[in-house]
Amino acid sequence: MSPIFAYVALFGVWLSVACLVWLAAAVMAIGKRTRSKARCLSLAMAGTFPAVFFYQAVGGLIALVIFVAAHLFWKAIEPGSATAASPIVIAVSWAGAISAFTVLFAMSLLGFYEGWRIGWSCGKGCHLREALGLGATARVRNMFFHRLRPIR
Repeated sequence: MSPIFAYVALFGVWLSVACLVWLAAAVMAIGKRTRSKARCLSLAMAGTFPAVFFYQAVGGLIALVIFVAAHLFWKAIEPGSATAASPIVIAVSWAGAISAFTVLFAMSLLGFYEGWRIGWSCGKGCHLREALGLGATARVRNMFFHRLRPIR
């Protein structure tokens, strides 16, 4: 099975579940008592899409670095070879592939969590800029960028 086919299939499952969540939110919006929860639920599900794509793009860059490092290791061990014969090169290649998959999977889950949290906060009445600044990931991001800024 091709990785692209697997990605598209999983995206289809995610989109189907999102449609079911939005259907449940639409049913909840009929009742006056559950209308605010329905708004939060629908915005949370909608927020997962851009966040997951953003986090996957960042994870894709990390995975690319892992693949390039594995390729450079392979070319350093077997410079003229078109196929890997060394068990060390094969092990490093498999470790790189598993690491890249793990990074992309973890970034997808983190993006889903962040998108859900931001969408839910916006559904509760929080402004988007304020919702982006809340949460554990925002604190880590702010701490990282604070260290990169020059001290004046």
